[in-house]
Amino acid sequence: MRNYIRYGKTAFNKWQMYAYLDLPENCAASVLQKHGVRFRFDRLMTREDTDYVLIQMFIKTEDKEKFLKAMEDLKTKMLVCGHPNYETEAGELIRELEDNLIEEALQDEKLMKKLGLADKNIIIVDS
Repeated sequence: MRNYIRYGKTAFNKWQMYAYLDLPENCAASVLQKHGVRFRFDRLMTREDTDYVLIQMFIKTEDKEKFLKAMEDLKTKMLVCGHPNYETEAGELIRELEDNLIEEALQDEKLMKKLGLADKNIIIVDS
């Protein structure tokens, strides 16, 4: 199961927008850095029925394959760090997002509330 969703591009296609499931302490940052992914975090969203957070970010278009490998490694890291339900919860949330969202939906506050996501407006240090 995937733990991320791609939902758009920025001007000139230099950056691609993704969202992925992580822990509040941002375990993925070290995995992304290890793979050499150039990224900028945009926002962190929480949901009351899970301990995981949804992190919205931008990655350099040419780093897409590195990002995909990093997301696979994140699943392993979560398992090793004692989160055996990560892949299942991530897959369920991503599937729900895909079923309910169109490209602009992550900007739609009403839809975010309907999905139970709250924007925490937290900016995490970029790589």
